Amino acid sequence: MTTYVCAFLCSALCAMVWTPVVIRLAHYYKVLDHPGLRKIHKAPIPRLGGIAIALPVLVMVAVVCALDNDIGQMFQANWIEICALLGGSSILLLVGLADDLRGMRARHKLLAQVLTALVVCALGVRLDSIGLGELGTIQFGLWTWPLTVFWIVGMTNAVNLIDGLDGLAAGIAAITVAVIAVVALTLGQTIMATLMLICLGVLSGYLVFNFNPARIFCGDSGTYFLGFFLGTSSLLTSTKSGTLFGLTLPLLAMGIPIFDTLFAILRRSLDRRPLFAPDKSHIHHRLLALGLSQRQVVIVLYSVTILIASFGMFMVVADDFGSIVIFLCLIVLLISTFRSVGAVRLREVLDRVKTKRALGREIHEEREVFQEAQLRMREATTDKAWWASLCLAAEGLGFAEVSLESQSGREYHPTLTWRDGRDNQQRCTEISIPVTGHRSGLPTRMRT
Repeated sequence: MTTYVCAFLCSALCAMVWTPVVIRLAHYYKVLDHPGLRKIHKAPIPRLGGIAIALPVLVMVAVVCALDNDIGQMFQANWIEICALLGGSSILLLVGLADDLRGMRARHKLLAQVLTALVVCALGVRLDSIGLGELGTIQFGLWTWPLTVFWIVGMTNAVNLIDGLDGLAAGIAAITVAVIAVVALTLGQTIMATLMLICLGVLSGYLVFNFNPARIFCGDSGTYFLGFFLGTSSLLTSTKSGTLFGLTLPLLAMGIPIFDTLFAILRRSLDRRPLFAPDKSHIHHRLLALGLSQRQVVIVLYSVTILIASFGMFMVVADDFGSIVIFLCLIVLLISTFRSVGAVRLREVLDRVKTKRALGREIHEEREVFQEAQLRMREATTDKAWWASLCLAAEGLGFAEVSLESQSGREYHPTLTWRDGRDNQQRCTEISIPVTGHRSGLPTRMRT
């Protein structure tokens, strides 16, 4: 217990001493997040939070490994898993730092996340199964690696996307770390409990400077480090415990970032926008739109996270079926929270899904009409057959009028015209297309 307390307090002190140094370095080297249309802050803020968080964690873990006691020996005996956790998180720290300094394409960052998660899988951190007690065990088999990568990458991006307000990402990460620490202590996992208390101490000291009004931002370096750390550590806790709540409790604690990410992906997919395109429909944006201040929004989201995690703790003492019921009820509560603030509207989503499906069918049908028209026009051996194919295509594509015009001097005169017979000329857009290779040999154009 003494080691636990010292690990937490020393980590917090280390972060409180180191973070002001990082702030000064960021100002000196001008690594600042400047105000903009997508930003809420009004003045340039340092964005090297990843270095302020990661270095104290790594230093404190090294100190614990050097201890000449039972915990130090445990760390030394399990160095592969610890290296997988901290090494992978450090790689993502560097990826995020490169993005903060120079910018990176979204697909390159995603590729780096996937490759790092694969390395962690290769080192033995994998979601092989989930134990349901008397209900049995779910073995994932061939799905082990894909699910592990999906979990780690998903957690990484969930923390990154929720980082929209002062102290929001770091605070929710701190609550999640505390939940994993409680689970580890309950299950007697000394190594994971120590790692989580170190991270919790660092985040507590860092939040002194990151909470509103923030003097430093996490940046992609910080959110990538924290997200990867949380995703990997929750897997380690789950695989060592073999119980359902070893994975579901961290998932519930991260429920707001996870569901915010899922709903963001759904919105962008329905809007036919890139998955990593920015928007202002995240849950914290919706709460700001309701008139809450930054600090109030963060406190509300902290409170919901703590409430969900606290109810989730009942899974530890409930039976297997009861744990599943509690978990499902809390998931419904999370979705209701998003719906109550307007971050997701189920009826609107369903309508947009129907619209998207109808649009998809229309595009597919029009593509088939166009391809058939191409084939017919290539096979036409006379002007009459070519024109008939063109008119048939115009009808299938919903054109109001097609006119073939020949040039005489500087003027064009219609030679053939087709109309659909509907009175919709006022809502039409007119375009002219030059026609080359026409049999008449005269300059010709098609007007639609």
